[in-house]
Amino acid sequence: MKAIIIYNTRSGNTELLGNKIKELMENQGIACEIYRDKAIKNTPNIVEPFDILCLGSCTHANGPAFFTFRGLLKKIAKLDLTDKKLLCFATAGDKTNWSKTCDYIKKRLSQMEYLGNVGCVRRNIEDALPEIERILSTLS
Repeated sequence: MKAIIIYNTRSGNTELLGNKIKELMENQGIACEIYRDKAIKNTPNIVEPFDILCLGSCTHANGPAFFTFRGLLKKIAKLDLTDKKLLCFATAGDKTNWSKTCDYIKKRLSQMEYLGNVGCVRRNIEDALPEIERILSTLS
């Protein structure tokens, strides 16, 4: 099984969460690559060889970051995502908004098998660990 993590970050919080997801996936034996959205914005087909897409963003106006991340989501949504799984993750300044960002991502990629949402407030990555571990346990 192979996973790709694509994230947008403003202050570094979402990058920290993405790296934690990568670490836990690799501990489960899942090969994993991680990219910042702007590094691959012109290559959305990069997701094709992966079984699991982990897509995450910081929260802007109750949704994911504008421009590069939302644009990349539109491009990914046009690909054949049959048999791929989706894990959404986000960070926010308060405890309710990160889930809105995850819901935005999930809604745009509804053709994928949905694994769940993971999120935290600011740099409180530890708050997300139980949910990451629960989701990963469903992949075994």
